[in-house]
Amino acid sequence: MLLPLIAWTLVAQSPAQADLQALDTLIQYTPTRTAPTEQAVQQAESRLLNRVWNLQALSEEVRKELDAALEQNRDRATPMPSKPIRANDPLARVLCAYENAKTLALPVDQVRKFRTADAFPGSIPEGTPRVTRSLSLDVAIPGRRFLEGYAAPGEVVVVRLSGSVPPGTRVRIGAHSDNIQRRDSWPRPPRISKVFDAKEGENRVANPFGGLLYLEIPQGHNGRLQVVVENVVPAPYYVHGKTTKEEWQLERQAPAPWAELETSKLILTVPSSVIRDLDDPVALMNFWDDVMDACADLATIPHERLRAERMVADVQISAGYMHAGYPIMVPTGEAKNMVDLNHLRNGTWGFFHEIGHNHQNPDWTFSGTGEVTVNLFSLYVNEKICGKKWNEVWGEGFH
Repeated sequence: MLLPLIAWTLVAQSPAQADLQALDTLIQYTPTRTAPTEQAVQQAESRLLNRVWNLQALSEEVRKELDAALEQNRDRATPMPSKPIRANDPLARVLCAYENAKTLALPVDQVRKFRTADAFPGSIPEGTPRVTRSLSLDVAIPGRRFLEGYAAPGEVVVVRLSGSVPPGTRVRIGAHSDNIQRRDSWPRPPRISKVFDAKEGENRVANPFGGLLYLEIPQGHNGRLQVVVENVVPAPYYVHGKTTKEEWQLERQAPAPWAELETSKLILTVPSSVIRDLDDPVALMNFWDDVMDACADLATIPHERLRAERMVADVQISAGYMHAGYPIMVPTGEAKNMVDLNHLRNGTWGFFHEIGHNHQNPDWTFSGTGEVTVNLFSLYVNEKICGKKWNEVWGEGFH
């Protein structure tokens, strides 16, 4: 006798149904002291952390439920340096990322100051005047070009460009471009830097978190751009070989919470608090130029560079304690050491290590040796510039 065949129909969930189920899983989950180990919770968090950044892909119902959950858990979903969101609270992380995505997606004229902006990147003294800056930029120098001002959180800044604007040029508000979503601790929202395509004429830009203002110029172009920037907060800015010590005494008191110290070889972006008492930026940046030249010598490249490397301090970074790249990223706890000449001259490791990564060459850095050959740079700079022998800087506890 033939048994009757039973047809089973597997109905796949729609993306919206899967999103709602994931959200419900996180709402029902009670955080413990450690990150969740339940597979369903991990999968729900992973799904939504990926989905919320594509707001247009979320159904109206999903967004409505996310908005309701955010309204009920707003304080819980507000990361601060003093109260970071941690991996043990997946709902808070998802809601924080969702609000972060919504906030950054707002049209310029709808942008308002975000509630965490005063905590990080930092506050601007009440009554601080806004100013206009005029600059002339050589577009043969690519990368982030500082526009000598700070965009206050939620305020519209106008960047006027005249001349031939290279294709791919962008305006950026905020030096802190690391996406920290993969880190266990969020002392700030995952993404707080915002970019805008730039065009000739008027460019209106705004960022709910505020930040230093840049023009990002792609490589391979020539000519000059005339730039006028309106409605920015003055920021401390030192240009090696241009800013005099006398000018620096006033410049270092500019009210923006972040500062830049620039040479043609390295640019430091640090909290303004660590440079208020910096009396001699000339000696400091001479030291950093010597470091960069030593790395160039070891890498057998010219001292003069197409563009300067950048080193930025951040309250949290995307990977490691520090990491290489453009920019090199370091924790804010190291910002004071970045501008402490006595500390640097006594020998250090992390800064030189990350700069070394940016000078490695695949011709002599084979697979698996990335964290090996880089140490040549730290050893070389410590010996040549700081006068430290290898056995004084190679060992447990040296940073």
